[in-house]
Amino acid sequence: MNLVCKLFMNKCKNLRRFSIFMKAGIKGEILHLPLLLGAEECLSNITEFSCKGCLSSEFMYLASQSCRNIKRFNIECCCMDNGGLIRLIEVQKVPLDCILMNMKNNNIPLLEDVIRKRSHSVTEIRLFGLDYSLDFFKESKNLEKIKVFPTMHIDESIWENFIHCSFPKLRELRIRPKYCTLLQLGTLIKNTHGSLEYLEINFADSINVGEFPVFTEILINNCKNLYYYNGPFHIEGFEMLQSFFQKCPKLEYLFIRNSKSDVEYVKNGVDISNLLQQSGSFIPINLTKFQIIGNFIISVEALKIFLQECSTRLLKVLEFKFTPQSLDIELVMENFANQNVIKSNYNKYEICENP
Repeated sequence: MNLVCKLFMNKCKNLRRFSIFMKAGIKGEILHLPLLLGAEECLSNITEFSCKGCLSSEFMYLASQSCRNIKRFNIECCCMDNGGLIRLIEVQKVPLDCILMNMKNNNIPLLEDVIRKRSHSVTEIRLFGLDYSLDFFKESKNLEKIKVFPTMHIDESIWENFIHCSFPKLRELRIRPKYCTLLQLGTLIKNTHGSLEYLEINFADSINVGEFPVFTEILINNCKNLYYYNGPFHIEGFEMLQSFFQKCPKLEYLFIRNSKSDVEYVKNGVDISNLLQQSGSFIPINLTKFQIIGNFIISVEALKIFLQECSTRLLKVLEFKFTPQSLDIELVMENFANQNVIKSNYNKYEICENP
């Protein structure tokens, strides 16, 4: 093993990323890798460091002597304070740019303190586990990308405090609002001051369909720079799709989801023919993918008018997907696919047989 470590040092002079995920209890030469001849030259250029926050404290203490240019930390397990990791974060000479945390314990005061002290420079966070870690970054005004997929809950006040902070540079938000309502999420969107370009909202049990209309209005009025949206949308609302197209002219990718879940609604669907037809003349010229997810009814005539508008306005062939309610609808889609208005991978009509 000692020979392998020396060979590693000799051949990896331009190392930029380093990951260590040893099982608990493992000892040996790998832990002393930072002490080997050539370690400083090998490790000094590392800019991204990945680890389990509860392991390898000794290695991280040693690494802190050579690694001073790390700007991205991926901490896969935050379940305890780790002196070596804390030291490694403390000694970095470059601003902290990105951090991934899978937090499993809200009582890690030393690690929390060192992250808070360096959070002002962070531009990207990816948070999993306990949503308590959001609180570390509420003053991070330079945030550009946020990904939050909490799997454990701790305190509603954490969300409330975070969403009322201002993030004027936030461009990308990916979130599974497991413990956050749509209206709370709407407040966060307002506090980006129109900077959002990419917004992805994964459905969760906490989503209240009664909040869809108000949330959609917030979306329409606060996302002028949006080019990607995947999430809930009150498409049944009067002229909401048309307004969305008008106020978000940079849209390129749009995936909107059904706002209802009751059995009769899903079974019978809702007719959006007029809404889709009226919105056609306002469709953003760069739209390349449009998917309507849910049980919606679109008439043959409305679909023809909408796709005809697409043929005159759009700069690229549109990938357009929804669930067709009849064979006639599929034939319209086929016709416009042959004209190269939409792509040929549209959904086909399927006859539902009664059991």
